[in-house]
Amino acid sequence: MSEEVHDPSIQVPQAIVYSIPIGLISGLVFLLPIVFTLPDIQTLLDAIPFNRIFARISRSKAGEADDPSAIPLNAHLLSTAIQLLLGLIYLGSSVAFNAFVGVAVICLGASYAMPIAILLFDGKNRQQVAHARFSLGRWGWAINAVALIWVSLEI
Repeated sequence: MSEEVHDPSIQVPQAIVYSIPIGLISGLVFLLPIVFTLPDIQTLLDAIPFNRIFARISRSKAGEADDPSAIPLNAHLLSTAIQLLLGLIYLGSSVAFNAFVGVAVICLGASYAMPIAILLFDGKNRQQVAHARFSLGRWGWAINAVALIWVSLEI
């Protein structure tokens, strides 16, 4: 998608940087009402309204199907198969299930860490990036080092 942006070498990094404060603000707007209106935690744990949530979701336009029975059969079968497979993994070993679910965090962190590490440890690339149109200047090395340490601790 970055190819379709006007002046992507400037606009895309700016969009990435601006997504952090925008995400913070929108996250606070979303979470504050939830935090102040939540009932007692034990009440939530005792009576989670799965049936009501499922009924609301299934009555939405997204839950409808074009066939005469109005049952989204393909979506239901796919969801059931995925849940069955994850349930079988959990029945076999809860450690394996947690490892399977946690691999997403590890892969995401690795996808950030690899280019940062290449940039930090390859002087040739560092010189090319220093003269790029969007540069962090003299702070670039320190920011990348902190980012690499952070991602390493996350993984």
